[in-house]
Amino acid sequence: MAKVRAIRPAGNILRELLRRRLVNGETVYDAPPLEQALAWFEESHPYCGTCPACHAKHPGQVNKKCKACRGRGWVTRKVFEACPADQQEAVKALAVQAGPADQS
Repeated sequence: MAKVRAIRPAGNILRELLRRRLVNGETVYDAPPLEQALAWFEESHPYCGTCPACHAKHPGQVNKKCKACRGRGWVTRKVFEACPADQQEAVKALAVQAGPADQS
């Protein structure tokens, strides 16, 4: 775990977020709101560049009113895994048809 010095004005805010606790006889600090924000960022990056729900209804098009991708055309892993298996398989088949990405 990195050592953090909470100095200067922004450090005062960080100091308010830090939670001090004892783990195995050692004092540890964590910041649940910051950990939650980090988890949100990690979970919100694109997992699949083709929305399974949009592809099922209109292949190759993005529905601006789609509840899965919210009109973006891509979905996160969590959303992809929540889609029906037949929609997931249809999108996976697209990847197989396209072949491996150009690595040049």
